[in-house]
Amino acid sequence: MIIILLTVLVSGVSCTLMPNQYITEWGISSRLTQPSCVDIPENLTLCHGIGYTQMRLPNLLDHDTMAEVSQQSSSWVPLFNLKCHSDTQLFLCSLFSPVCLDRPIYPCRSLCEAVKNGCESRMRAYGFPWPDMVRCDKFPVDNDMCISVQANTNTGKCFLQMKWIGDENVK
Repeated sequence: MIIILLTVLVSGVSCTLMPNQYITEWGISSRLTQPSCVDIPENLTLCHGIGYTQMRLPNLLDHDTMAEVSQQSSSWVPLFNLKCHSDTQLFLCSLFSPVCLDRPIYPCRSLCEAVKNGCESRMRAYGFPWPDMVRCDKFPVDNDMCISVQANTNTGKCFLQMKWIGDENVK
């Protein structure tokens, strides 16, 4: 601790950040616990029955407990019920109840933009702007490791887009 403070004074920096503040300053999570897999409860109506039964906690919105996930996700159920885009549930559940894998899989930016384009005007009509917590520029540009748009808007049917890394022939 003394070495850090002396280094700050010698280098002429006028602040005295403690080690935990360095972690926060650089945007590195100070969470000490590893993510865990938990069952998606039936009362998580937005994401129950979505094709997998376990989710990652903390989720991609940094909710640590199921109580927090349930409380926060419940405010999005009306948007899902509006059926403003067929991938609304996929997008929201990828954030609130992400599938439990070794590493998090984020929604692709295109998925966010498709849902936003389909739903934002409806949200504004009810007096709600598109929330900063789901700003599309936060998500990765489409690649092999994010969740892309699944709905074919021309037919209303869903299709799964898969491409294996290193396999140029699969489209």
